[in-house]
Amino acid sequence: MNHFKINHFKPFRNAGIDLTLDSKHLLLLGENGSGKTSICEALELFFYYDKILDIPTHLIGEARNAEIRTKLNKYRNAKELSIPIEIEVDGYNLHVADDYRPSVNAFFIGAKELRQNQDLSLDRILSTIRFPQIAIDYLSLYWDSTFTDDINRILKEEFYDDIEIEIEQGNGHKFKLKATKRGLETSEKVYDNFNEAAVHLIVLIILLRIVELNKESGKINLLVLDDIITSLDASNRGLIIKYIIKHFDGFQKIVLTHNISFFNLFIYMKNTYVSSDGNGQEWIEETLYIQKETSMLSKYKHEQTAEDLTKERDNGNTNLNDLGNKIRQRFESLLYEIARLAQFGNFYETSQILDSLFKLKPQEFYVCFKNGKLNNTYTLLNEIRNALNSGINYRLEERLLNKFNEYDQSNNLNWLKETVTDMKMLQKVVLHQLSHTQQGHPHFQSAEIDTALYLLKKMEDFVAKGREMNGGGNVYVI
Repeated sequence: MNHFKINHFKPFRNAGIDLTLDSKHLLLLGENGSGKTSICEALELFFYYDKILDIPTHLIGEARNAEIRTKLNKYRNAKELSIPIEIEVDGYNLHVADDYRPSVNAFFIGAKELRQNQDLSLDRILSTIRFPQIAIDYLSLYWDSTFTDDINRILKEEFYDDIEIEIEQGNGHKFKLKATKRGLETSEKVYDNFNEAAVHLIVLIILLRIVELNKESGKINLLVLDDIITSLDASNRGLIIKYIIKHFDGFQKIVLTHNISFFNLFIYMKNTYVSSDGNGQEWIEETLYIQKETSMLSKYKHEQTAEDLTKERDNGNTNLNDLGNKIRQRFESLLYEIARLAQFGNFYETSQILDSLFKLKPQEFYVCFKNGKLNNTYTLLNEIRNALNSGINYRLEERLLNKFNEYDQSNNLNWLKETVTDMKMLQKVVLHQLSHTQQGHPHFQSAEIDTALYLLKKMEDFVAKGREMNGGGNVYVI
């Protein structure tokens, strides 16, 4: 998909939305009420026009047109009821796109698709989902032990979860949930036995696996995800991003969210991770906001350094909302880099990184750049073992002490903790207000913003040093 335009549809009026993708992926951050979900609904209406409108076949001519207008009324902007809805994709109009729609294999997953009743019924899950009919008709493909084995493997290997699903015989094509180690097993009242986040993760993985199985060559495979992380655990939000990057190379992806942290995390991870075949992925980042009661798109500017933000800070026309989020986004991105360079493990929420950083003791922080790569405590232990096994006892204690000193980064850790602690305080007291204030109504002191930018620069210096130790690289292959 190269281009789409939406106007006179729900919140979109005046200029509407006019976005060129050129087959790239889209990551969009929309504040609440800005029309983020309406973009998803407009694209759903375009690609599933006949299914959504469901016009009786006996209606023809003007009677059919009248029924279409009636069905479309719920999508119209309340201030423009007399103006026709405008949805256009790759030059095709909403009402005249029968030649184009079959060329796109479109899948839509939103928060509402993840919410279940008290059981996991495949019939119900597929009854309202916007998937190609052929994918829905392949029920026997999903009602199979091979499929459940796939889901269980993904949950264990990709999400480190001990919950499993298995086929439950009976009506509705239901799945049974099992957590054997915890003694839990049920196919009824799943929310009484498993937390909401776990149930929603399983439904999401089931739907994403169905999408994978129905990729078609020779077509545009489109995957639209709208606020899928709303009820997921913090760690699973990062793992979902990784899973999407890893497994959906053949899909054009549109990811919509209102969560700033998820948006920032997605930007960091898409730039850090590459797909399993070694390919990077081209993304367009946009923000959607409300200005004078009108939804507006703004091209997301790539992350700026502390120096860039200082220059912007000195600009008298600086938009305070933008500046607050940019400082916050830079802080979070640097925390992700610190977690990677300090080898804390995979943490996908800044609160988890901060907790691990503050709990880390100086004697636990050992890294060293040698032989063209970054070495950690495991390398240090291996070197100690080799020294002990060498049989050379001459000045052994001194040689082992030198190795510890070579890896010792305790001084860096101490000032890093102090820097991040101060930055965390400023984020809570200043940046949160700054990113939610209106222009002309400052709730902060100039000196505090200067301090935040100074601390960002200190964090950048640490990350730059770490990148030098790491050979300058910051890309993972997954």
